[in-house]
Amino acid sequence: MNMRLTKRLLVGAGAVALVGVFLTEIRSRAAEAPSAANVVVVNSAAHPALTSRIDDPGRIPYQSTQTPTCTGANCTFTFGAVPAGHRLVIQYVSGILGFSGPGTQVLVIMKGGGSDAFSFLASYFGDRTEAEFDQPVQFYVSAGKAPVVYAFTPASNFAFVQSLTLVGYELDCTAGPCAAVAH
Repeated sequence: MNMRLTKRLLVGAGAVALVGVFLTEIRSRAAEAPSAANVVVVNSAAHPALTSRIDDPGRIPYQSTQTPTCTGANCTFTFGAVPAGHRLVIQYVSGILGFSGPGTQVLVIMKGGGSDAFSFLASYFGDRTEAEFDQPVQFYVSAGKAPVVYAFTPASNFAFVQSLTLVGYELDCTAGPCAAVAH
């Protein structure tokens, strides 16, 4: 009986030792496995690290209003040039155009310094002496170019101060390349 007990104790001790060897091996392999290292990004305030999508429409909001005094059959609204390294994306054009008498319609043409143009008709009827509009658009103006909007009326009766607003956003083409506009 003593012999049997000794055998069992030796087998049990061997099993415990074997489990210990396996656990030691697993721990040593886990210690050798690559671990995630902290990454430190160092940027100056003049060149901060990008932390948002560069195509996000809210990145650089744009809104500009021009109020020229116009007379006759046409009115021109000239906006500032798009900064170097940027592209202006115009999403809305809205305005209030005043007239000395009633008319029928106004042709509005938007250009961006090139041959591309966007146009629409703004109507005013009856005895009204102004036309109001809010037109959704998708119009692109490249760096160095200025958006210009022309308004024409066949009644030749522009009068008073006109008001036209462009709303959209700028893309920073230096943070990430701006794709060419397909034609």
